[in-house]
Amino acid sequence: MYSLDSFANYEKHFTVMVYNNAKDMTCVSDEQFIANMAAQSNNQITWNETVSKRVHKAIAEFFETARTVIVGDAQTAEHCRAIYGLDIMFDEMLNPYILECNWSPDIAPFVKDQPQMVKQMFDCLFFDNEEAMIKLA
Repeated sequence: MYSLDSFANYEKHFTVMVYNNAKDMTCVSDEQFIANMAAQSNNQITWNETVSKRVHKAIAEFFETARTVIVGDAQTAEHCRAIYGLDIMFDEMLNPYILECNWSPDIAPFVKDQPQMVKQMFDCLFFDNEEAMIKLA
């Protein structure tokens, strides 16, 4: 179970790990992670009001930096479509840190728990359906 102690034990804080010893790991859904976090803070920390805003800001800054370095021209970037996977870790104050960005993420572990995810991604990428999108900026 996720908890806010033992930060030196990095494996304790990953919600998904696809390594050889994954059978020994506990994977939790987004909903379970958020509920556990709220419960452990006695509802002093809420995902929507506190943490998600920080995460969205970090992601927006990350991709804006990447866009200016890689693409340069905002007109060109406007028509780009891609799926990325981000590994994010939190410190004791629940500040997010982007550990890595995968340009070809393995979505299989997520699809098992969230089967609607593939349809939402394709609707967003190929049909400009913004229903399942979170606008970061």
